[in-house]
Amino acid sequence: MEPATIDEVKEIAKADLKRCNADQVAGFQQYSVEPLLAPIVRNGKEESVVVVARKSNEVIYWEESGR
Repeated sequence: MEPATIDEVKEIAKADLKRCNADQVAGFQQYSVEPLLAPIVRNGKEESVVVVARKSNEVIYWEESGR
């Protein structure tokens, strides 16, 4: 399974934010980061996700199953 590219995730986030209200956009923008690929370990296997927001040691990331 190929991870989504950073450019794909940027476009998805941009489109999704157009459907959000002002409070939702402000909340996301408060913690958003320049999207970056990051490794995660799930079930003992290393995978890649695209991090889009961070607060302290917690992140919001994009992953696409079935790619």
